[in-house]
Amino acid sequence: MAFESSEIVEFFTGKTILLTGGTGFLGKALIQKILNSCPEVGKIFVLIRDKRNQCPAARLKNLLNEPIFEELKTLQPNFHEKVEAIPGDISIPKLGICCSDLEVLQKNVSIIIHSAATVRFNSPLKEALNINLQGTGRLLEMATEMKLLQAFVHVSTAFSNCEWSLVEEKIYPVEVTPQDALYFVNNLNDKLLESISPSLIKDKPNTYTFSKQLTETLIDQWKAKLPICIVRPSVITATEKDPIPGFADNFAAMSGVLAGVMTGCIHALHLNDEFRIDIIPLDYVVNLILAATYRLGKTEERSNLQIYNLSSCENSFNCKTLNGTFEQSCYKNPVSKMMTYPYAYLITNRTVFKLCCFYFHRVPAMFFDAVAGIMGKEKLCMPIYKKVAESIDVLEYFTVNKWTFKSDSTKALYNSLSPQDKSVFNFNVQDIDWDSYVVDYASGVRKYALKETNQHQGGKKRLLQLRVFDLCLKLLPVLPIILVFLC
Repeated sequence: MAFESSEIVEFFTGKTILLTGGTGFLGKALIQKILNSCPEVGKIFVLIRDKRNQCPAARLKNLLNEPIFEELKTLQPNFHEKVEAIPGDISIPKLGICCSDLEVLQKNVSIIIHSAATVRFNSPLKEALNINLQGTGRLLEMATEMKLLQAFVHVSTAFSNCEWSLVEEKIYPVEVTPQDALYFVNNLNDKLLESISPSLIKDKPNTYTFSKQLTETLIDQWKAKLPICIVRPSVITATEKDPIPGFADNFAAMSGVLAGVMTGCIHALHLNDEFRIDIIPLDYVVNLILAATYRLGKTEERSNLQIYNLSSCENSFNCKTLNGTFEQSCYKNPVSKMMTYPYAYLITNRTVFKLCCFYFHRVPAMFFDAVAGIMGKEKLCMPIYKKVAESIDVLEYFTVNKWTFKSDSTKALYNSLSPQDKSVFNFNVQDIDWDSYVVDYASGVRKYALKETNQHQGGKKRLLQLRVFDLCLKLLPVLPIILVFLC
């Protein structure tokens, strides 16, 4: 849907965009939003690599048939003609782009949105640095040959400087320069590099945040050569409303936690003493990226690197307040894949948390696998439990700690927009109603991640059965006391 009075829509009219990370959660939402709100955009080139014996063109075709594009198919039946796959890989020299495709990009691209990254927190250091740092360097080199370039938007993370409790919209000093890090990547063998990883990342919780901070430093070194800005979202979660309320089609980060609670795989969460998690809806991130692209394209001044933090710390997502709302939505429309009764204990003490993980996660998994063994069936619960435990461990740093993210530049950008653009490209976190958001988020995870599109009558029957089992499990520790009392 186009809006003639929108300055952002007008800016994107006729523009050719190069998008990296286009097949990811954020990337597909960017494609959808650009095509839906800026239908007169010239072209979107999406850098895509071969994967699982699928060529880039086939992967793009499958991508454009995903649920997030359903509304667009009705409004613009030929929208796919504006999107074209560019075979390439951010992790290899020159991005693996052939000469003819490179020539097309150099002649036509005016906007680069770089969202490609390895987002696995525990990636080997070499992999994280090669993709996140060196891959960005390769794209920056390529961008210098794009004569029409007006904007290069790099998508980072609000946690790139997570060792600081107060994170401002600035570049923080690093002890290891990007160039030194790349020297290690390209000259040390994998075993040696992994052995020195702890001394390199120091206070960082993982290789992901370490590589993202170094990438920001690299971007800062290029600010005089290219029109660049950085967008730093916190944990990206389901959409608030655009294009689908609660859209979440993967199990990354918080979506995986919610799916774990909904299916009864997760019952204990370790949180900070304020029960606060900093999350931001996907559509807010998309809208900020597009607004930042517009602002950068209209700005001649390059001496300062513009950085935009996008965080919910001023409109906090409070797990304790919202837990009841979420659980009720699980009971109202239960999933059919439940292992145990769905609920979550929010715990601030680590020792208590570990005890709860053992009793409410590991014990049921061992019980169900024991029953499966007796019945001659495959034991599936413990492998699932181990994956769940690994996911919880990886996220724990971000759920236990608290941050304040300054967002003066983000607020100034939003306040500078026209009323029409504020409506179409909203990223004002004060507008988020977390109560309704949680309900939509649960529905979205159920439908798009767990692939349960129908109301399951069997789900409610199973919910009752699991409730009985859960009560028995909770009574088990006090059963000896009851027996002694009765005797």
